[in-house]
Amino acid sequence: MKNYSQRPIVCGGVLVLLTLVAYLPALVRGGSEWGDDFSVAGDAVVSSTDGLVQIWTPPPETREFHPVVPTMLWAEYQLWGANPFGYHFVNALLHAINALLLWRLLAGLNVRGAWLAAAFWALHPACVEQAPLAEERTNAMAGALYLAAAIAYVEFWMWGGRSRRWVSYTMAFGWFVGALLCKSVTWTLPVALLLILWWKRGRVPGRDAWHMTPFGFIAVALGFTTTWIGQGRAMVLSATQTVWQDPLGFFRGWWPAVVAAWWQWALPGALIVLLVSLWLLRNRIGRGPVTAALVLVVSMGPALGVINIFPFEYTLVASRFHFLTSVALVALLATRLPRWGLAPLL
Repeated sequence: MKNYSQRPIVCGGVLVLLTLVAYLPALVRGGSEWGDDFSVAGDAVVSSTDGLVQIWTPPPETREFHPVVPTMLWAEYQLWGANPFGYHFVNALLHAINALLLWRLLAGLNVRGAWLAAAFWALHPACVEQAPLAEERTNAMAGALYLAAAIAYVEFWMWGGRSRRWVSYTMAFGWFVGALLCKSVTWTLPVALLLILWWKRGRVPGRDAWHMTPFGFIAVALGFTTTWIGQGRAMVLSATQTVWQDPLGFFRGWWPAVVAAWWQWALPGALIVLLVSLWLLRNRIGRGPVTAALVLVVSMGPALGVINIFPFEYTLVASRFHFLTSVALVALLATRLPRWGLAPLL
């Protein structure tokens, strides 16, 4: 794919086409998928003419404030009502845009195999829920704003002392706030960006940490208050499901928390050993692997089942949780391909 990297329009077009073709069955099949009726026609706020006022005025008992996605669904309902095709098409298009954004982000970071990583991520089974389900608009929209914020902040780094860099900084902050107003798990972006900065420069200067302070403040205010970090065994299973998902589906099932079961101690222990090993080997194999692993761990943090939200009534790990967390591992695998003799694929 080296030739494609020299023709961004062609490469981008192929990426979009691959994504839309992959999700074509969800578009042509028609009919509502699981949860569509509840998320659109069954939601009195989305289907009402004065829904915008209710969307942007959360009731006092709500624990989260995510008005961006309901606003999109409300606007679409005014255009095509409860017809599922429109919602599925917008979701598939958003996912294609996410793939383009991921490609641009990785290319901007000089990640080898950036296009291949974006294509693999776009077609990965972990992302299969994003097109068929209207209620998964939260992932698709939050992902787009999350990646846009990351791209803008990387541009802020690269502009150096130029005055224009502050335009990128402002855009990054705006996109990040938008991502938080879609889904609270995006609060991990500031930590991921600092890890990426350490990967590229080998250190995190105090000035750069100071620049990230507003991001951290808004992340705590809008995101961390509704999410928690924990359950290392769920983290290990979530990472393995990025590589191999069997069976495919919304739920992965429960397993009992038996203290005497050695494997429940071995999984988080193996994770710690892996992270320590990658850290000790950073001078030999580079900082990329340990950075990807740490970004993966940080991104998984909010979705480990500590708080009892709806999916955790049935499972500790679900496909929707892999949408953003799988990016780091996919990018790492793409960079390893040249060393495995698969350079022509890039």
